[in-house]
Amino acid sequence: MPNSILFQQTEDPTYEPRRKALSKAFSASKLKDITKCVKEITLKEIKKVQDSGKDEIDLVRLTTSLQARIIMNVACGPNCSQKTVKWEEKDGSISDIPISDSITRLV
Repeated sequence: MPNSILFQQTEDPTYEPRRKALSKAFSASKLKDITKCVKEITLKEIKKVQDSGKDEIDLVRLTTSLQARIIMNVACGPNCSQKTVKWEEKDGSISDIPISDSITRLV
């Protein structure tokens, strides 16, 4: 990661323009909006788990799905992760699944 801004010296002439470009994405108001989105999605997922009545959950699957939903909603807007796409199952059948689930299945 030698070209990463995280490890770049502040004296480097390319540092300031890169930092300036990135700082807009991490303004206080944007971080508040992102935090609100993360909280809402996480609470919805926890509620689904609670309502399922299951004694055990697949934590890896839950967190992977949660991450995909958060990324989709932050990047593309509220409820974007629940829009559906066609997905071809292993048996060749086609089903409609949420976009976030398609990302999870690809990973």
